[in-house]
Amino acid sequence: MGARGDDVRSALFARLSGSAELLRDAPAVSAEAMRLHVYAILASIERGRPGFVPDSYLNSLSVETSVPALELCTIGVWQRADDDAIDGSGYVVLESETYRVASEVHRQLEELSARCRADGGHQRDPEHPGLCRNCAVRLV
Repeated sequence: MGARGDDVRSALFARLSGSAELLRDAPAVSAEAMRLHVYAILASIERGRPGFVPDSYLNSLSVETSVPALELCTIGVWQRADDDAIDGSGYVVLESETYRVASEVHRQLEELSARCRADGGHQRDPEHPGLCRNCAVRLV
């Protein structure tokens, strides 16, 4: 390990962005929590529930998620949601801009997918068999 703690296993932190005057008071977020947040948002969009991170998703990951999820709750980015009738319990994203963007991306993907189905249906991409070559939606 170097004198500055350059070991790749050392904790890395980031600050959530905002206006310059708010930035100095923004909470530091570990790299693990930020990574979980980003991938969970993407997974929530793919599942059709933008902004909702079910426990089943967290349990399916091969990395530790309880500490990063707790960190995200502590800094006010996520909140525990205990009785969701559709997906079971999990977390909701409280950060309004992230939720807005996730919802918009989901709407656009749904629109693309519907247009593709109306034009004859999805077609597998030969280079990426799990995706439609026309609209890039993930095929089951």
